[in-house]
Amino acid sequence: MNFLAAKVGQDGKSVDLASTGANAAISLSLARPTSAAAGTAVALGVRPEHLHPAADGPFQFEVELAEPLGADTLLHGRFGATRELVTVRQGGHVIARPGEMRHFRAAPDHLHLFDSQTGKRFADA
Repeated sequence: MNFLAAKVGQDGKSVDLASTGANAAISLSLARPTSAAAGTAVALGVRPEHLHPAADGPFQFEVELAEPLGADTLLHGRFGATRELVTVRQGGHVIARPGEMRHFRAAPDHLHLFDSQTGKRFADA
């Protein structure tokens, strides 16, 4: 599971990712409202297989390593100004070079929120 620093949005139905550098703040819609209070610092969890390539995807990712596994390729890299480590699993043989920028998106029902202090998952409303 990838974990990214974030805060619960004011409406409880979205999450705002931590500073992404020159890019505007990234706000992602959640599939269901969360039990966490607005403004709560959380860890946004998303599994490597749930990040999909998308030219306009909000997850901008700098490739550090492409790891071919046969049926799949794991891309390891860094996200945003915080340089958080992210792993993406893509089907088939994917050619990616270190330093290359890629964009990904995840469906709202594949975004999970965890308490930054305890690691426990927040319940959906």
